Parts: sequence; structure tokens; C-alpha cells
Amino acid sequence: MYRLTHLTRVAAVGAVIAVGACESKRDVLTLPLSGNNQIFQSYVAIGNSITAGYQSGGINDSTQRQSYARLLAGQMGTMYHYPSLNMPGCPPPIANGLTGARVTTGAPTGAPAPTSTTCYVRAASSVTDILNNVAVPGARVLDPVSASTVASNP
Repeated sequence: MYRLTHLTRVAAVGAVIAVGACESKRDVLTLPLSGNNQIFQSYVAIGNSITAGYQSGGINDSTQRQSYARLLAGQMGTMYHYPSLNMPGCPPPIANGLTGARVTTGAPTGAPAPTSTTCYVRAASSVTDILNNVAVPGARVLDPVSASTVASNP
């Protein structure tokens, strides 16, 4: 009985401390997200596949526009340029999870069905002097100072 009462008291004190620690000071963490703020005048996203917009086993212009890097730039009001890939992609994302069929929209007429190795390269219209998203799908590093690491990116 003593042990149960003691545990109840400890739990009650813990709950009071946890509730007391909650405070709504939104101004501490809130930053105005606008292009007028100097901190957001330039932005570069560096990362791997998720940063680039790789989804459903592939990447194309449509998935690149849904990447968190582009969404964040839009919220910050920052100019954003990315290396847009020609449709259907490089490789094209999976359009049907049951059959494994890939996106075919934008493929040249008469071209064979896209596979996991098909690559429709970067769109010429997306070539600019500035790139904000320089993410590389599949990028990984085990030893950043050694060129001989098997998992490093050449």
C-alpha cells in the first residue's frame, strides 16, 4: 500500500512539473517567413534523394516540385531554381504499385516503356546560372576525408 501511494505521489508531482513547464511563448521561436527578411535572401538545399524530390522509385519534374526544399523556399519567399528533369523522369517514378508500371507521360511517341534504368535527362529550359537545389539522389558518405571509401561518391 505504501509503495502504491508513493508512486502515485511521484506521478502527481511529475505531472505538475510537466504542466508547469508548458508555456506559450510563441515569439521566442517564431520568425517571419518572408523574402524581405535578410536571412532568407539566398538558400541552397544540399542533400540526397528526399531533398531532390525522389519519390516512388524515381524522380521527374513533378516530384521535384513536391520536394521539401522547394516547399520551404516557397514559404520563405526565396527565389528557387532546380535542375528540372524531362518527363517522364530519370528514372520515371512508379505509377502503379501493383504492376510496377512507370510514369510514361512525356515519353517520346513510339519509345519503349520506361524502366528503372530509363533516364530522360535535364530539361534545357531549367538551365540557369543559379541552382538552389543541388541534392543528389543516392548520395552518401562514410568517410569524407578518404577518397578510397567504397561508399563515397566519386
